[in-house]
Amino acid sequence: MNFLDLNELKIKQIKSEKVEYHEIVFKEEIKSDITLRALSDLVNNALNKTKLDVIHTGQIPYYCIKLTGDIDEACFETLVNLITSALANKLMIKEGRKRERRLDVPENLLDHVFMSRSVLKNMINYKSLYDIFNVKITANDSFIYNLVKE
Repeated sequence: MNFLDLNELKIKQIKSEKVEYHEIVFKEEIKSDITLRALSDLVNNALNKTKLDVIHTGQIPYYCIKLTGDIDEACFETLVNLITSALANKLMIKEGRKRERRLDVPENLLDHVFMSRSVLKNMINYKSLYDIFNVKITANDSFIYNLVKE
């Protein structure tokens, strides 16, 4: 399995026995006519109920997020952007990494990581709860998003 390594700024292959799965299920069904504000609140509420800062066990976190409801492709893309942004904010510690200067996102990560460039840049330049992780988002078995390309 491939994972994003924010410390070494590369994609790492990790054996499945070293992976700790965290399932986040959205209990409420999402309607296609939901407002962006209501959707953002729904995402933040679901993440607030999830214990993201589990004790470090040496395992690599893999967040599996399941969505249900009336979700079309455009709604799914919006959800993915909101969820990855909100998850990044929850994982980031507001303390800079020990680097000489602010780094831009390396090209090797742009080719393999599907996340907003600005969010990824923040995660590279600030410390986070985990330096290695991955995220998978599914909706009704119709749409699948993986943070890191397999």
